[in-house]
Amino acid sequence: MFFFIEGTRADINKQNQQYLEEIAVQCASTIKNTVDLEIDKVEAITSIISAREPFSLDYTMDILKVEDKRSNFKRLGFATLDGEVVATDDKNFNISDRSYFLDAVSGKSTVSDRMTDKVNGEFINVYSTPLYQNEELLGVIIATSDAENFSELLGVSTFYGEGYSYVIDKKGELIAYANREIPLLTENLFDELLIEGAAEKEVDYLMQSIQNNESDFIEYVVNDERHVAAFTAVGVNDWYVFTVVPKSVISQNADNIILRNFTIVALAIIIIGGLAIFVVIQNYKNNLKLKKVAFYDPLTGCYNLAYFKQLASEVLKKNRSDLYMVRIDIDNFKMINEMYGFEEGDFILKKMEKLITEILSGDDLHCRLGGDDFLALLRYSSDADVIEKGTVFRKEFSQFLEVNEKRYTLNFTTGIYHIPVKECDIDKIVDRATMAHNYSKQLPNERKFSFYREDMREKLSVIRTSKMLWGLPQRMVNLEFSFNLNTILILEKWRVLKHWYVGLKMVR
Repeated sequence: MFFFIEGTRADINKQNQQYLEEIAVQCASTIKNTVDLEIDKVEAITSIISAREPFSLDYTMDILKVEDKRSNFKRLGFATLDGEVVATDDKNFNISDRSYFLDAVSGKSTVSDRMTDKVNGEFINVYSTPLYQNEELLGVIIATSDAENFSELLGVSTFYGEGYSYVIDKKGELIAYANREIPLLTENLFDELLIEGAAEKEVDYLMQSIQNNESDFIEYVVNDERHVAAFTAVGVNDWYVFTVVPKSVISQNADNIILRNFTIVALAIIIIGGLAIFVVIQNYKNNLKLKKVAFYDPLTGCYNLAYFKQLASEVLKKNRSDLYMVRIDIDNFKMINEMYGFEEGDFILKKMEKLITEILSGDDLHCRLGGDDFLALLRYSSDADVIEKGTVFRKEFSQFLEVNEKRYTLNFTTGIYHIPVKECDIDKIVDRATMAHNYSKQLPNERKFSFYREDMREKLSVIRTSKMLWGLPQRMVNLEFSFNLNTILILEKWRVLKHWYVGLKMVR
C-alpha cells in the first residue's frame, strides 16, 4: 500500500507538472499570437499610408484617426526621424530615447516592454513599424496599447483559481501579471522572490535558466509555503511566461485521488466517501445561493446595502481623505412604472446600474438601496471631480434614452457627503448623504444635487414644517408666524439658487 500510494502520488505530481508546463506554453502562445496580430495591424496601416505618393502628413493622420476609432489601441501616431510624434489624440511628445523607436528606425517592427506613458504616466506597451516610401525611410508609425491587455490574456483560471502567471524579460522585469491576489513589492520578479523568502540558489537557477533560453520546471519556498512553477519563452523580444501554483494545491489533488483509490478497500468507506462528496457539493451550492441572496440585489445584480456597508467599512478604516458617499435616485420614478409598466421600470434600473458600474473606477463601491435608490462610495480628489462625474452620468443616460427613442426624460436627485478623515461610522455617513439627498429633493431645478452641510437638518425641518402648516386651513395659522415663515422661505430659495449657480459654474 505504501508503494502504491507513493507511486500514485508521483504519477499525479508528474501529470500536474506537465499540465502546468502546458499552461505556460499556452499563455506564451496566446501572447505571441496577440503581439503578431497587433503588429500585422500596424504594418497594414503603414502599407496603406505608404501606397499614396507623395507622402502627406495630413493624409497620414486622417488614416490613423480612422483606424484609431475601430481599433482597441489607446492612440496611434506618426513619429518623424527625430522622434517627434503627432498622435491621434492631439498629444505631442518625443520618443527618440525609446528603444522601440530605435528598432523601428533600423527597419524592425516590434513591441516594447512595459513602460510609462509620457502622456498620462500609465503603464503601456507600444507597437512600432517603419514607414518606407520608395525604399526611403520617412518615419515610424506607433500604436500605444494598455499594458493591462496582456494581464487579461494571462487571467485564465488554473488549479481552482490558485494558479497565477507573470510575463517577464530576461532581467526579471515585469511585463504583465495576473490572478495574483497579494500586491507585488517590486517590479522585478527575481527581487520579489528573494524578498518573499525564496532561497538564493533557487532564484539563481531560475535566472541562469532564463539567460540560457531554457524552459523548465522548478520548486521554491516563499512566505513559508512551497510553490511549483513552469517557465517558457514567449517568442517575443526576450519575454518569458512564468506560471506558479502553491504545491499544496497539487498535493491536495493527489491526495484526493489516492483517497478515492483507498476507498476500494472496503464497501463501507466507499459509501461514506460518496455521501461525504454529495454533502460537500450540496453545501457548496447552498452557500453560493445563500451568498447571492445575502449579498446581492436580485434585480440589478449589484451589492445590497448590508454587503455594501461591510465592504465600505473596510475602506473607511484606511482613513483616506478623498472619499465621498453619494446617494442618487430618479425623480418621479413611480410614473414610469404606472405609465409604461414595471417591465420598463426594471429595464431602466438595470441600465442605471450598468452605467454606474461603467463610469465608476474599479476602487469605487455602489449598491441598490431599493426602488430607484442607489448608494455609492467614491474616491475623488475634489468636489468638482464628483460633480463632473455626475454630469458624465447624466449625459450618458440622456444619450441612452435618445438612442433607444424613449418618450420621456429622466432627472436625478443626488446627495453628496465628503467623508472626513477617521470617520468610520458607516450608518452616520449614509445618514448624512441621505440628508443631503432629501435636501436636494426640495430644490426646484431639474438637475438637483447638494453637498451635506451641518445646517441642513434645521433647514429641512423648516421646509417640512412650512409645508405642513400651509396644508392647514388658513385661519389656523398665526398671521405673524406666517409672515416670518414666508420670509425664511424666500431667503432659502435665494440661497438655493445661489448654490445652484456656483455648482453650475463648476460643472461648466
